[in-house]
Amino acid sequence: MQPHRQLLADGEHVHLGKRALDILSVLAEASGEIVTKDELLAAVWPGVIVEENALQVHIVALRKALGPEAERLKTFRGVGYQLDVVMPEPLPSPSVGPALPRDPPTAAPLPSISPHVERRLAWPVLRRRWPLAAVVLVVVALALAWLTFDVQLGLRPEKRIPIVVRQLTATSGADSSEAALARGLTDELIDRLRRSPQLRIGTANPDGSISGEAFKRAYVVEGGIRRDGAQLRVTARLLGSDGDVLLSQTFQRPLADIFTMQEQIAAAIGGALRVSLDIGTDSRAYGGTNDPEAYAAYLQGAAHLLDRDYTIPERNFQRAIALDPHFVKAFSALSVVYGVRVERATSAEQARKLLVLTDISTRKAIEANPKLGTGYQARAWFEWHRRDLLAADRNMRRMVALDKADDPALRSQLVPFNIQLGRTAKAMELSAVAETADPINRNEAFRVWGLLDERKYQEAIDQFDRLDALGQGGPVPAQSAFWAHLFLRGEADAERFSKQHQLEIGDSLLELSANPALPKMTINQLRDWAHRQFGDARHDQLAFLAVLAGYRHQPQLAVRLLQLAFERSGGFAISLFWSPALAEVRKTPEFKKFLIDFKVVDAWRESGDWGDYCRPISAADFACS
Repeated sequence: MQPHRQLLADGEHVHLGKRALDILSVLAEASGEIVTKDELLAAVWPGVIVEENALQVHIVALRKALGPEAERLKTFRGVGYQLDVVMPEPLPSPSVGPALPRDPPTAAPLPSISPHVERRLAWPVLRRRWPLAAVVLVVVALALAWLTFDVQLGLRPEKRIPIVVRQLTATSGADSSEAALARGLTDELIDRLRRSPQLRIGTANPDGSISGEAFKRAYVVEGGIRRDGAQLRVTARLLGSDGDVLLSQTFQRPLADIFTMQEQIAAAIGGALRVSLDIGTDSRAYGGTNDPEAYAAYLQGAAHLLDRDYTIPERNFQRAIALDPHFVKAFSALSVVYGVRVERATSAEQARKLLVLTDISTRKAIEANPKLGTGYQARAWFEWHRRDLLAADRNMRRMVALDKADDPALRSQLVPFNIQLGRTAKAMELSAVAETADPINRNEAFRVWGLLDERKYQEAIDQFDRLDALGQGGPVPAQSAFWAHLFLRGEADAERFSKQHQLEIGDSLLELSANPALPKMTINQLRDWAHRQFGDARHDQLAFLAVLAGYRHQPQLAVRLLQLAFERSGGFAISLFWSPALAEVRKTPEFKKFLIDFKVVDAWRESGDWGDYCRPISAADFACS
């Protein structure tokens, strides 16, 4: 093999991995002869035992790289592969007399033995014969599609194959890193399968059950994972709708080869279903990383993102970025950690530093790949933390414009963001659409929040109880459930709920009850009291107290507490604007000033979407209810 081989298309370098280039070279050197699978495995992986599926992965990548010439790489099922390297005969020039005799065509192998493997072949000829070739290609493609779906799978071409992916199970339950890898591999597998337009992917419930009529007769992907030091072993199974095992395969590779393993698993499933998958792609194109260690650190951070202790995810995301400075998703996730810490800062100086870090990480996420929506979504939440809702809305709309709808986690952020801007009905519609696409979205945590703002208190409580039973009752849905308990069943019940779920809101309720003089205080007296209680931080605690004051029909106290909250860093109080408890507060001039100062009104006017609680009454004025 030559050390400087490369694949060229019209003189331009085409990125191709070493193994794929080795395979292409072996096929080219065969000069049009069929090369068996065993011969390819022996030539490309000498002295190493690998599964046949590894070969399939690189064949798929090769066909993608060959582009218009992909049809020259032929598969002989059960035998091997052939690269058609015979160059087409030149078209004869028009002439009056008889054509001159021509030499018989000779095999012209691609120059893979030399330093370059070129991708030229017959594309100019195909362009000259385009009208006829186009018709033939379309007819053949339609015929193959019909046969593939109708005969092999029993489905019409317009229908997608339903597949439900169950969470891969970690064999060693006590190993947190193994559990993180299991969740990460499951999410990555779902993302890869979703990139095939022939598949409709659903996610199983945490207990393995399947929801939704569309997935009643679905194929099921399941499996398990075991980590043994630097080795990773994954067993993947594909079940038919009747429970029959259609594929059961074990993949074992070093942890450093985790991406190859992901491609092998996806390719095996695609092969069993007779569909093509977009595998072997550069993970960075989707905001990921090509560094296995960086990916493992990211998964470990993501597994602890909902913990009360944010040092673990922060440390892991920072490690992922140190290993890969272009890891967009890691920058975005790190900005989430910094943003939450801004809201919970214990001093103004700490909040200021954290806001600067959030700014830096979101900017780097965009700089790493400005064509991805991920960085703009992170930037939208940064602008929310610093209370510029116009900039936040613009960034979120930019995210939507760039999003290719292949990242459900990205789209899910539209639900809480629309709730923030008072567009509760729209947020719940988005949540319902997401549930239709994948029933697992019925367990969306932000749905508790939307139901609360819609005053559907019992439904909000039921939704939280369902999440809690699944182990997903984190602090965000628990806070919304607290307010639902308060509005529906009173303070004693809400206080019990707060203690049960270790929420600080219960402390705010007790604080308000213990200080009957608070409603009579002036703003300066309240400011002194707040400084004694919370120092120059805890924006969130003052926001909780404001809503509790609204619940007790003390709108003036609620407004003053909101004013004090906004003297501290953070945007958390904005998320409570549309609480039923603040209905009276929303009619005050002070509340209208909040909306103007934080550019909420500017966001409404620019987008034309005023949401559910406020309406323009003139070119310069508006009213809220």
